Amino acid sequence: MYESYVSNPENLQDSVSVAQLNLVFGIAALSSKVSKHILTKLNKLTFLQSCDISQVESFESNWKTALTPVLEQNSLVTLQCLALAQIHCLLRSDHAALVKYRGMAVSLSHRLGLHHSQKWFPLGVLTIETRKKVFWTLYTLDW
Repeated sequence: MYESYVSNPENLQDSVSVAQLNLVFGIAALSSKVSKHILTKLNKLTFLQSCDISQVESFESNWKTALTPVLEQNSLVTLQCLALAQIHCLLRSDHAALVKYRGMAVSLSHRLGLHHSQKWFPLGVLTIETRKKVFWTLYTLDW
């Protein structure tokens, strides 16, 4: 997804992709030991120099806007976005939002049946492994 974004950022119209990329960029900016190393230039993100709090807030604004329509979908990618949102909220120490996204994620995880053995679902190996990894990520975040 990042590779296609770098090659042609104008083609990135999918809300899920926008949300995931901005979540990852925001998490990277917040968790970086050198807190100033992302530069936004012409809506292209390049990892170069300084990143101030306004840029982190820009990432946050972008992913929250993109995530809103995605929350209506009962899908694994929505659940992945919710897991990333929880990590972002942990780094920001935003406990109110963390509880909100955690509740949504746990509920969606149950609706998708991730708490059941995956051998009962007629899915491909990659999908089953992804479902397991998302479930255990959510489990870890919950604890």
